[in-house]
Amino acid sequence: MEKFIPPLIKSPRNEKILFLGLSGSSLHHEFPAYYLSQHGVKVTYISDTELLKVEEILGQSANLHKFILKSNSGIPFIKKSEQIFTLLLNRSKCDLLYLYSPHNLYSAYIGQIWFKGPIVYHTQDFLDPNLYKFKVLLEGRLMRRADLVVVNDPNRAMFFRTFYNLKKEPLVVRTALPSDFPFETYNVEKRIKWLKQANMSFNNPEFIRIGLHVGCYSAKRCSETLLESLFHLPENYVLIFTGCEPGSSSYDLLYKKIIEYKLDKRVGVLPKLSFSDLFELIAQVDVGFLLYPADDLGNYYQTPGRLTEYIGSGIPVIGSNFPSLEVTIRRYNLGEVCNPYDSKSIADAFSKVSNITNFERTRLKETFKKYLAYEIDGIKLLKAIKNLI
Repeated sequence: MEKFIPPLIKSPRNEKILFLGLSGSSLHHEFPAYYLSQHGVKVTYISDTELLKVEEILGQSANLHKFILKSNSGIPFIKKSEQIFTLLLNRSKCDLLYLYSPHNLYSAYIGQIWFKGPIVYHTQDFLDPNLYKFKVLLEGRLMRRADLVVVNDPNRAMFFRTFYNLKKEPLVVRTALPSDFPFETYNVEKRIKWLKQANMSFNNPEFIRIGLHVGCYSAKRCSETLLESLFHLPENYVLIFTGCEPGSSSYDLLYKKIIEYKLDKRVGVLPKLSFSDLFELIAQVDVGFLLYPADDLGNYYQTPGRLTEYIGSGIPVIGSNFPSLEVTIRRYNLGEVCNPYDSKSIADAFSKVSNITNFERTRLKETFKKYLAYEIDGIKLLKAIKNLI
C-alpha cells in the first residue's frame, strides 16, 4: 500500500490563527494546530508549556509561534483569566480564532466576544446536559456563533447539529496520529522487559496472550468486566493495566479485585507511563482494549485517539459494540467488538483476535497509514480553514 501524503495547499496570503488549545495533557489536543502550521498557516498557539507534546514525541519543531502563559498557578480561575486576557489582547492581530475543547469553554466564550472575524470551535468531548447545564448553554451559543464546528465522530456531528440547532453539520476530523508517527515495533526482548516490569514472568513469553488496558481501573473503562473475562480463558491469557498510581483509589480497588479473583499471576499493573514508554509497551502486546459503557452519548458515540495508537503499533483492538467503534473496526478489519457488560463476550473476542502474526501486525500498520492517519481528515480541516480566511 502506498503511503498517503496530503497535498500542500499553497496560500495566497499569510493567514494568522490565534489558537486556544490544551497543552501538556495529550498530543492529540495539539494536532490541529500542528497540522495547520505544517501546511503553511501561521499559527499562534496559546500554551502553558514551552515544549508541546507533539514536538517531544515527533522530535521536531511544530513550526508555530507559542504564546506562553506566564502564570504557573494551579488555580483554574487564575489560569482561565490569563487565557481570556491573552485572547482579548491578541485577537486584533489575527484573521481567525480557533477555540479548542470545552475545557477552555469559559475563556473561549468571553475571549470571542466582539471578535468580527471567523471563529472555529473544535471539540473532542461531549458535555452531558444533565451534569453541565450552564456549560451546555455556553457551548450551544458558541457553536451557533462559530463559522466552523469541528468534532471527532460522525454520529456526534449529527447529534450536535440537532441538539444545538446548527445551520450545518459539523466537520468531522477524527482523533488520530499522523502517518509518519514513530511507532515502535515488536521485539521479544522488549516484551520480556515489560512483563518483568509488570511483575509477571513466564517460561515462554511468546506463548502467552497479552491484553492491554490503558488508563486507570474504572467503571468508565469496564475494567471489572474485563478482569472477569479471564475466568473464561486459558491460563496463558493475561492482562496488563497501566495508569494505576500506587496509593490511588483505582490502584487499591484493582488490587482488591485481583486478590479477590485470585488473578495475581495473570494481571500485571503499571503506573502512568511516558508517551515513549507507552508506545513501546503497546507494540509488545497482542490486543488493545477500547471498552466503554453506554452511560452517555460521549461514550456511546466514541472514536478515540487510542484506536490509532493501537492500530498504528500493529495490534488489533477489541471495542464496545457501539455504532461508531463497530463500524470502524468492522470496515477495516481492525479486531473485534463485544458487549462491554458481558465478560464471556469480551473473552470470546480476546480469544478470536489474540493469535497475531507478524503479517497481521504489518497489515494493521499499513491499514492505519492508508485509511486512519490524521492526514485523511486533516486535509478537510485545512481546506475549510483556507475557505474561511
